[in-house]
Amino acid sequence: MNALRNILVLGHHDVRLFLRDRGSYIWLFVVPLAFTYFLSYAARGPGGPADARPALVLDNRDTGFLGAVFARELGEQGLTLRAPDEAGDAPRGITVPEDFTQRVLARRQVTLEFFTIEGSDMGMAQIVAIRLFRTLLALNTRLARHAIDDPDRAPTEESLIALMESAPSVALDVSHAGHKPRPVGFAFSLPGNLVGYLFLNLLVFGGASVAAGRRGGVLRRLAVSP
Repeated sequence: MNALRNILVLGHHDVRLFLRDRGSYIWLFVVPLAFTYFLSYAARGPGGPADARPALVLDNRDTGFLGAVFARELGEQGLTLRAPDEAGDAPRGITVPEDFTQRVLARRQVTLEFFTIEGSDMGMAQIVAIRLFRTLLALNTRLARHAIDDPDRAPTEESLIALMESAPSVALDVSHAGHKPRPVGFAFSLPGNLVGYLFLNLLVFGGASVAAGRRGGVLRRLAVSP
C-alpha cells in the first residue's frame, strides 16, 4: 500500500512540474490528439469494422449483359467497384473482355485479366483475390444451375439475377469471435495510442527534469539529506 502511495505521489508531482511550463499543455493535450487523428488513417479499414469492403478496379469492356451480372456479383461478394480512372487506393483490378457474354453463351472458355496495382497494400490485395475467386465460383455455379434447370434455353440477365436473389440451399453465417467487431480507424487509434502518447510525453519530460536535477546537484543533496 505504501509503495502504491509513493508511486501516486511521484506521479502527481511529476505532472505538477510538467504543467509549470505553458508549452507543455500543447504537448500534453493538442499534440496527442493530432497524432491520434493522423494515425487513425493508417489503421482505417475499407468499409465498416464488421464488414470490410476492399476496392477493386473494374474495367468492364463487355458489350453483353454478363458483364453487368458479373459486376453485381462482385458487389454481392463484398467488393467496392471503382472505374479505371478512379482507382484511388484499390490494390487490384480486373479487365472483362469485349466478347465475355458471347463466349460464355457459346460455352467457350473466357479469360479475365486480373492485375495488381503497383504500390498497393499486398495484404488487402490477397483479400480481393479471395473474394474474386468466390465471385467466379458463384457465377459459374449459377450458370451450371441454369443449364441443369433449363438446358434448352440460354441464360438471360433476368434468369441469372433471379438465381442470385433466390435463397441459397446452404448458408454460412460468419462472425467475429469476440462480442464486438475489430476496431478500425478512430476506434482503433484513440484508446491505446492516445494513452501511450500521453505516457510517452510524461516520461520524456519527467526524465528531462530528473536529468536537470542531476546536473544541478539536487539528487546528490537528496541522497545526503532526503
